[in-house]
Amino acid sequence: MDVRNDESEFIPSIDFSLLSLDIEDSDLNLELLELIAEHVMFALRNTGFLYLKNCGLQEELIRRVNSTCEEFFTLAAEEKSKFSRSKEEGRNHGWVAFGVESLDPDKPADLKEAFNVNPAEVEQYSMQWPNDPFQQTIEELYAQLKRLSLRFLRVLAVGLGQEDSFFLDNHSSIGEKDNATALRCLFYPPMKQSEFGSVKEGQLRCGEHSDYGSITLLVTDDVAGLQVKNRDGNFVDISRPDSCSWVLVNLGDLMQRWTDDSLVAAKHRVVFRTPPDIADVDSNTDSILCPKRQSIAFFVHPDDATIVKSFAESSKYPPISAAQYLKERFEKTYK
Repeated sequence: MDVRNDESEFIPSIDFSLLSLDIEDSDLNLELLELIAEHVMFALRNTGFLYLKNCGLQEELIRRVNSTCEEFFTLAAEEKSKFSRSKEEGRNHGWVAFGVESLDPDKPADLKEAFNVNPAEVEQYSMQWPNDPFQQTIEELYAQLKRLSLRFLRVLAVGLGQEDSFFLDNHSSIGEKDNATALRCLFYPPMKQSEFGSVKEGQLRCGEHSDYGSITLLVTDDVAGLQVKNRDGNFVDISRPDSCSWVLVNLGDLMQRWTDDSLVAAKHRVVFRTPPDIADVDSNTDSILCPKRQSIAFFVHPDDATIVKSFAESSKYPPISAAQYLKERFEKTYK
């Protein structure tokens, strides 16, 4: 069982205050985008991850979402199952039970649960939310992360030598019927000493994977465990942010295809984290060795009909629609 890695990967932080959510869209200009793009591209080409700080995301809202989600995740499975994710093709909204997903399809199921949020599905299929506070806080955060992701995509387009509107044009339906962008509230339950014996070989809190879409925005608590595979092929811990309002950004598979591997969707995973004095734990007690962990991920996808093909004239990858690529990945993830 992989429980500890003493190496840590320093993740660069980008001051996003000039493009903060507090600034109106009308006040943004190409000069600002180019200024930030230079730093963003350097970070992405070197580590594949970066933090956005001073981006205008409200720390208080993140805490409210985490608190509301924890209340839901600690309910009995019978109650949570009323809001389960449908297995029908093209559906993603709802609760994903513990041990259902395998983000590394060659390994045992991930030791986590999740609640996926796709606003268009809620409306289209008349789905119910667990309660009003759950709906209100998550919809508020979805709206903020949508705005932030579109701003970052403008920066990324400029950095790649495209018109700043390039990615806006093919991500125009986020939150609507023809776009699969999802907010995922992730919950890794605490693990007691007695539970570690049932962990299978190769099983992790979240298996090794790359994300499927264009970019991912992640906000997380201060519990360690997230690791990224570096250029040497070794997994190293990701340095934790100074504030829960810092946003960790990484690239997805479709962005890698767009750039023909100029930018890479870095592999990452979530491993167990135990106290340094694990060897001294009394074997006669059933203490919690691995604390609960929560994170909120905003998986940004192009509009379903978007054909993703390389900017280059010759490409390593054949063109594929965003919807088809996601379908293929989901078939491997959910067992």
